[in-house]
Amino acid sequence: MESSMSNYPEVISELIQLALKIKSNELLDIESKLIKVDNLRGNYPDEFYRELENQHPYIGESKFRHINITEISGSQWGDLAKLVAWAVNQLENWTDYKEDDQLKFMLLFNVTSFLDEDGYFWEFLSMSGILVSEGLIKRLMKDLRKIESKITFPDDISIPIHEKESINQLMSAIEDKQWKVISTLWNMFNRRPLLSVNSVQAIILLESFKKTALLNVFDVSNDIPIIMHTMYSVKRETSLFLASQTQNDYLEFCAVYSLMSNRSSTGALNDNENKYLTSIFNKVGLDNKKFTYWMNVFNQYPVRYPIIQVALGRMLAKSTPHNFKAYLSSIASIGGSKPSDECRILTTECLKNFVTIASPEKRKEFWGIAHQAWMEWDFGEEGKHLFEVNFSVFDFGIVGYYKECQTLEERDKLKQIILKNLQSLENHWHKSATDVSTYWYKNLSRYQVLKHADRANEDYCTWLLTDYYYTPEEFYKNRYSEMQVC
Repeated sequence: MESSMSNYPEVISELIQLALKIKSNELLDIESKLIKVDNLRGNYPDEFYRELENQHPYIGESKFRHINITEISGSQWGDLAKLVAWAVNQLENWTDYKEDDQLKFMLLFNVTSFLDEDGYFWEFLSMSGILVSEGLIKRLMKDLRKIESKITFPDDISIPIHEKESINQLMSAIEDKQWKVISTLWNMFNRRPLLSVNSVQAIILLESFKKTALLNVFDVSNDIPIIMHTMYSVKRETSLFLASQTQNDYLEFCAVYSLMSNRSSTGALNDNENKYLTSIFNKVGLDNKKFTYWMNVFNQYPVRYPIIQVALGRMLAKSTPHNFKAYLSSIASIGGSKPSDECRILTTECLKNFVTIASPEKRKEFWGIAHQAWMEWDFGEEGKHLFEVNFSVFDFGIVGYYKECQTLEERDKLKQIILKNLQSLENHWHKSATDVSTYWYKNLSRYQVLKHADRANEDYCTWLLTDYYYTPEEFYKNRYSEMQVC
């Protein structure tokens, strides 16, 4: 049975290999045919595309389903290869024309847009060894620099007041580099196409053949809507490369945020991507204020941006007490009542990467700050009631603190204090049954990390309690206390 999956990459790769064997004198009639297809200033490029699809149906079909290359007739396959060859010839030999310059430019990139799908055309071209004309690259850079987002409020269209206010708020936030506000309001523009098909093709060309040119274009821009949509057009690794190389706060933030907020890019980062993201965090971490802002965007809810955890942990391994505090304080909810809490698991992933790289001194420094934050949290704000053992997102680090910053004797003293508190449950006055429950489970929750620090070995992979909790044996002997445990 024929697979229904698209085999476009195979088709375009074969076409490019064939096109590279075609001589330039075989292409003389291609451009005149394209100009005839183009009705110059009509419903361009829609009619242009439709005509190309009629002439070359297989390229379009291969983008949606599996086609058998051997079933394509020789003449159809040859004509399609000539179209690819014409585009390659233009790319390699581009010079700025005069009267027909804009027409040739539009023809070229409407053809490549027709041929391309998800950047595969450009990727395979770059792998084939062709060299794009420097003149064309300069032209593309010049054109891309001219693109800007303009927000206007037409008099003849009624726009809700709240939308106008939000747009004005976004523009003000961009000017003041209020990253948290920008990330909150960006959804207004997220799904609105701001770049033309030709602009996207130009961006992917530069990405494939000269990333530094793309960096040069946006390294001085503060047009966040345009930068964001540019980053949506390139590969994930390219976004992170650009962010790692730039000194432009806007490009740096957009490259990372566009990646994190794009649901189609949520898979785990590869080695190169993690290397770039670690470099970005290292760079941002040099500015205390900016790092704090970034943590409030990217780390407030770790479940939203799980793919940053590896790089963030590696960055923290060589960071400062200020950044440790900014990281820890940015997490909105420290507590999670279940060991399997997703935020807890993700924070642990970050800290595991931290512990594999950080020096013993740096680890103790971080554990101490984490332990202080944990103590101040104390299982929730005053008045919160507990009805079961509670866990925190920092538990891995708290176990690290008790293992590496305290001796066994010191831990035993702390456990004895907790045990004494539990044993004196009946001797304290409690206003209600919920206060009894809270007293019991708060002490029992504190007991967990201490006991687990005793049980865990030096392998940090054993430091997180995940599937059960410890109950002191002494309390099964007392019927009243047993009711609290059970």
